[in-house]
Amino acid sequence: MITGNINVLHLEVVSAASTDMTGSIGSITGPTAAGNGSAFPFPQPGYRFNTCPIGSVNCTILPIAGLPQASPLQNFDLSPRKRKKLDKNVPQPGVAARDF
Repeated sequence: MITGNINVLHLEVVSAASTDMTGSIGSITGPTAAGNGSAFPFPQPGYRFNTCPIGSVNCTILPIAGLPQASPLQNFDLSPRKRKKLDKNVPQPGVAARDF
């Protein structure tokens, strides 16, 4: 496993279990720097530079949402007494009142 902060002109990972490096490649910092690196034989998801896969061209870092404390289905009730029935006076969309 390779970890650390580096500033290099080019980065090529030939063999590693995983990488988690930060810094700059070719004077580019941030997530886009990973595009200046390469991994052999092909880009691996475990090879990361600034949290992006090395060799990726369009890395987007998504925010990590926390899990809710309680089950979201805890207060969800589908019992027949809770179901609402459609009012007979409400026309359904796309249905004509009479046949033509």
